[in-house]
Amino acid sequence: MQSAAGRTAGVAHVRMAPLSGIVYAVCQRIGKDGERAVLVVPGKREGEEALVCAETFMGSGYAHMLSHYELNPYEASSPDPHIVARRIETLFAVMEGRCRLLVSTAEAFSAFAAPPTPLRNMRLGVERGASLDREALLGWLVGAGFQRIPEVSDPGDFAVRGGIVDVFSPALKLPVRLEFAGDVIESVRLFDPSSQWTVKSADAITLYPAS
Repeated sequence: MQSAAGRTAGVAHVRMAPLSGIVYAVCQRIGKDGERAVLVVPGKREGEEALVCAETFMGSGYAHMLSHYELNPYEASSPDPHIVARRIETLFAVMEGRCRLLVSTAEAFSAFAAPPTPLRNMRLGVERGASLDREALLGWLVGAGFQRIPEVSDPGDFAVRGGIVDVFSPALKLPVRLEFAGDVIESVRLFDPSSQWTVKSADAITLYPAS
């Protein structure tokens, strides 16, 4: 961080540069030289502020935040599925070259992350009209950390009803509904989990592991 300092009556006064100014300077460097950068911030609030600033300066999709799990070390609890999903989406954005600015905290960096190679190999592409063994897909979902429940609502959930498999994968804003005819994917649709209504259809989509 840049600072401006002065001294009055033997007392040093330090003025830190606003976070928006720091993000702007970083984005300018990235835009000029095509580089990538990491910005470490004190906490979640500053991270969210930095993301908003980066989207203003660079547009959406270029900046990502590596969130920490926010777990109480004195309580036995599981991480929030939305935080897990966001971390996974960010890790894949970095590996796939979609992330130009990575925003994080020291806590988030210290948390365990899977090595790039095995994580990269856990992606699964699905395409309308393609053949995919349904049972093999269900096995992949379980192995990738998804939880089978009657109706999906959070990232990491999947549900099965006859020839329909619903999956809420990290990196997707909405869950995807795969409709099978035998082992052929007849349709790929994103839907609203609260209403179960289709939002839009897709030709192909990539599923990412849930944990």
